Amino acid sequence: MGFQSFLIVILFSVAHAKSGCPTSRCDANGVAIQPPFWLQGQTPLNCMSPGFNLSCNTKNISILNLPHDEEFYVSSIYYSEKRVMLYDPNNCLPRRLLHLNLSSSPFKAVSYQKYTFFRCPKGQAVQYGATIIDCMSNTTTDIIAARDDLDPLFLMFCDKIASIPVPVSSGYNDLPDELELTWNDKDCKDCRSTTSPSAHQHHKTHTLIMLSVVLSALVIPSLIFTISCCMCMVARDNSRSQITDTNQNQNQTGGRAAVSLGLDKSTIETYRKITVGESRHIEGPNDVTCTICLGDYAPNETIRFMPECEHCFHVECIDEWLSINNKCPVCRNLQTPV
Repeated sequence: MGFQSFLIVILFSVAHAKSGCPTSRCDANGVAIQPPFWLQGQTPLNCMSPGFNLSCNTKNISILNLPHDEEFYVSSIYYSEKRVMLYDPNNCLPRRLLHLNLSSSPFKAVSYQKYTFFRCPKGQAVQYGATIIDCMSNTTTDIIAARDDLDPLFLMFCDKIASIPVPVSSGYNDLPDELELTWNDKDCKDCRSTTSPSAHQHHKTHTLIMLSVVLSALVIPSLIFTISCCMCMVARDNSRSQITDTNQNQNQTGGRAAVSLGLDKSTIETYRKITVGESRHIEGPNDVTCTICLGDYAPNETIRFMPECEHCFHVECIDEWLSINNKCPVCRNLQTPV
């Protein structure tokens, strides 16, 4: 009875410790950064989810770097709704939308609206009610964005630049001033809500707290006695097999054994490595950016490849990752020794 209570207390403490991911900020009044998001240099390794890392600039503004793109500033994060609001540091979001690529990130648009971008003579777009993009226009030319329902005469004066699906906020179809993105729980390790919990959640939380208090009050006095008895039994019988059998039986009847999901160092070392050349061309489904630290590869740097999917990363980045997780940070494929 005492040994089972001891296991319960240990498991409860471990579970509490794993959920203890701290909230960080770039500024005292800045955006609250908590799982799945994390702040580089301030967040424990067990709280990190690939693609959700933020950093702070010299003005203490939270920054998100999307793969294949430049940095975005974070204006707000709504954890309960799984929404993050981003804006362009240069205040020209439409220019960024023309080349936006979310394929290698855990984010996706809330919804899309198809827009066609045109280059028109100055003042011509006003006649047809199109949206002029001032930050992309000049003294002789207007860059405009319009939906598909255009006046046929419009095409006589303007040249088409591109027709793309533009991410827009839910419930709105206008060209956005901010980029609204969402994510799935499966893409992060510790997603949680910051809104007020329901009555059921309150009750569940209260029950867990009370259980912790009761276990501490009742078990601790007998815990010392139980541990002493176990030590005496080991010294008297000199039989590790009895303890092993006891732990196995407890695991089968409700105990939960700790399972390491990482790979050992010798296995990791079998994964192929190459040195980046002067051209920085990387074979396989890769670009020139390590998706763990978001740093670009430099000539003569050493990178390591995943055996199953051929994704590559800085050696120091992927070795630390694989020591706690045996899945590729990009595609989540399970990795096996070569």
